[in-house]
Amino acid sequence: MEVLRTGRCSLGFAPPTLRQDVKMLLQPRRSDGWRLYEYITRHFIATVSQDCRYLQTTIEFSIGTERFSCGGKTPISAGYTALMPWQGVPLEEALPTCQPGDAFTVDEIRLVERQTGPPDYLTEAELITLMEKHGIGTDASIPVHINNICQRNYVTVETGRRLKPTNLGVVLVHGYYKIDAELVLPTIRSAVEKQLSLIALGKANFQQVLQHALDIFRRKFHYFVDSISSMDELMEVSFSPIAATGKPLSRCGKCHRFMKYIQAKPSRLHCSHCDETYNVPQNGAIKLNPPFRDMKKGMGCNECTHPSCQHSLSALGIGQCVECDSGVLVLDPTSGPKWRMACNKCNVVVHFFEHAHKVQVRKAFPENVYPPGQHMWTRQQWSLKTGTKKAAPEPFRLVSQTNRRTD
Repeated sequence: MEVLRTGRCSLGFAPPTLRQDVKMLLQPRRSDGWRLYEYITRHFIATVSQDCRYLQTTIEFSIGTERFSCGGKTPISAGYTALMPWQGVPLEEALPTCQPGDAFTVDEIRLVERQTGPPDYLTEAELITLMEKHGIGTDASIPVHINNICQRNYVTVETGRRLKPTNLGVVLVHGYYKIDAELVLPTIRSAVEKQLSLIALGKANFQQVLQHALDIFRRKFHYFVDSISSMDELMEVSFSPIAATGKPLSRCGKCHRFMKYIQAKPSRLHCSHCDETYNVPQNGAIKLNPPFRDMKKGMGCNECTHPSCQHSLSALGIGQCVECDSGVLVLDPTSGPKWRMACNKCNVVVHFFEHAHKVQVRKAFPENVYPPGQHMWTRQQWSLKTGTKKAAPEPFRLVSQTNRRTD
């Protein structure tokens, strides 16, 4: 503190300003703004102050046949802790001065029964320190990693910026460790980071490192997929099936059954019939509105005219309904292997090509030109096959692969 009092230092700022800050710290202020300013100023001045010096002492002694030891710290120079006393060495930790062979009187002997407890959760600062120690991430990527595990609901931020693992995070860690411990331990990630550093220094070839890393993670991925049942067992014990959670919100555009809204982060919609899950915008209010202006309330995907949607009328529409004048027959892509198409206006359902491997809708081919192994029927031929007298000359835009499964 002698350097700071005299102001004789070359730290890139004006000494009078530093002296003024020290004087202001001595004045009593009580507002929250002043407390924040005081902490920032103390912290800054402490970074340019001298180190705190103390003497650490360990004393070993024996009582009868039992040997014990105790440790303590004796302050030598306060250093920066004169400005940040909460980080200083308490006087209570100092041990009495003694020499080898000294004898002391035992005043009291007690048997204290206590229970050990787990260590506290890591703070963000402690996690960053450990990541730097093990060579995981960079100064730019470490905050991104921490933000990702918070957004994915693996941890929650508690009081004091401590990261508390959620049930999902704990189950994932145990599942990864059970299948492949290297997916949890920092060893393999640290090794990759070291290889990247060697590339930056010109000591390793980029393509060789890339191919090596891809080969390792490809093998780990295939092994993990083959052993995924171990993860499912842990999930089933800790969590309910997604189909049994949430509350009905809106109808599925494909099967018209109600989808359930799961509020737990990440929020999503799940259709138990189609077994599909859809992401929804996070941290917002959910309102039931038609997705496009030309759609009315209650319309499904089979009436949507949006050209980019793979479930819309534009993508799966086949032709005019054989019973009503306003409806369009739309392929149901989830009906396999008992394929069907249904009218989007009336209750007509047409079954066809049972056990076909794949059915898809394509644009009509030129007349008498069909891909090998595929065929196209006109709507007139289809109407005759279904027993109706209604016929139309337009092409029936359905192309079906005829390869079948064999038992």
